[in-house]
Amino acid sequence: VSTSTSTSTSTLRSALSLALALARSPGPWTVQMFAIFFVRFADIEVTGDLGVQKGCAKIYALRSTPTRLKMESIAKTWTPYRSLGAMLCWKALDET
Repeated sequence: VSTSTSTSTSTLRSALSLALALARSPGPWTVQMFAIFFVRFADIEVTGDLGVQKGCAKIYALRSTPTRLKMESIAKTWTPYRSLGAMLCWKALDET
C-alpha cells in the first residue's frame, strides 16, 4: 500500500482520476474504489459512501449516520490511512 504523499503520487492520483473520468464517465465513487482496491492507495477519502458512514456511526457509537461534512472531519484524523479507515468501517457493518 502506497503511503507516499510526494508530488509524483499526487500527479498519479490526478492522472488516474482524469483517465477514469474520460473512460465511460465513472463517478467519484468508482474512481475511489479503483484507487483503493486496484492501485492500492492508502489515503483515499470515501466519506460519501453510505457503508462507510454507517460503519463509522457504529464504531464511534453515534446516534445517527454522520453527514458527509461530519465524515470529512472524522476521516481527517485517519490521514494518511483513510483507505484503511474506510475498510474498517465496512468491516464493522459485517460484525454482529
